[in-house]
Amino acid sequence: MHLLAGAIAATVSNTIVAPLDVIRLNIMVSETPLSALTVIKQVNAQNGIAGFWRGNSADVARAAPASAIRFYAFAAYKAKLSASALLPAALQGAASISLIAGGFAGMTAMMACFPLESVRTRMAQVTDKDTRNLFMYTANIARTEGFQALYRGLTPSLISVLPYFAVRFGLYDILKRDHQSRTDGAQPSAAATASFGMLAGLAASALTFPCEVARRRAMVGAAGERNPLVAMARIARNEGFFKGLYKGYAINMVKVVPSAAITFYTYEATRQLLIQSKKDTRIQLKLPRRPTRKQRQAMMLPLWLDKALANPTGSRRPSLPATLDQEQ
Repeated sequence: MHLLAGAIAATVSNTIVAPLDVIRLNIMVSETPLSALTVIKQVNAQNGIAGFWRGNSADVARAAPASAIRFYAFAAYKAKLSASALLPAALQGAASISLIAGGFAGMTAMMACFPLESVRTRMAQVTDKDTRNLFMYTANIARTEGFQALYRGLTPSLISVLPYFAVRFGLYDILKRDHQSRTDGAQPSAAATASFGMLAGLAASALTFPCEVARRRAMVGAAGERNPLVAMARIARNEGFFKGLYKGYAINMVKVVPSAAITFYTYEATRQLLIQSKKDTRIQLKLPRRPTRKQRQAMMLPLWLDKALANPTGSRRPSLPATLDQEQ
């Protein structure tokens, strides 16, 4: 249930905000200042309107399984941490468990789907004129640069997603739980769900955006230090703290707000539909019990019908008695 709802949420959200993501990624990976308007003109001149969805197949192929794993892993980690004494006493509160489970869920999904994350980042660049589809594009990278190129930037990515999804999932869960505690367990409305997701996304992005810039550049080979702290220091030194480490932050906010709101709303709505559907279709099919010997004697059932009741699901139909065949 968590897997399917998470996959649907990512597919819907990423497809809607794909144009904003293309603009955001091009601004982030560029080492020279770029405005959103400049990127829009470049993308439109090179590929037309379809260019704003270039790489979306890779993004959905990455985001759908990643989101499915993330939501499922978050629920699993939270249940495991809540039911065990693995954490120190100071971290056994509900809020701490939500934050830790969110961080672990983000890392789990990133490790599972990182090659597609790397391919999607490359395909979204304006400077990349390769028009091959997702699978051919990925195969070409592995053939020309080596399979390890698909995992370029994994270390800074894992370090980046840990705090990002800790805040995004953790804060959303905290806000949702607080709402339920104040409304006697009622589910948040659609507007409340979207608002919780938006606030969680904004907070997560604001706290971890510099590391996001470093990891995206590592994927395309622009700043390839394995240590994200070294990469961030280099970017800040060469381009300035805010101009370098927060490059594309404004357009990122424009993308994160609807993306987070749509993701969490779609996830909750889909999950509730699946739960309701499961309740509606929970019909137990009960085969009739074979009558006891006394009941058969009282009913005077013929032998052939007695055998049929003894094996109601058998593939071979019991043959009719000779007397009935003769009557026919």
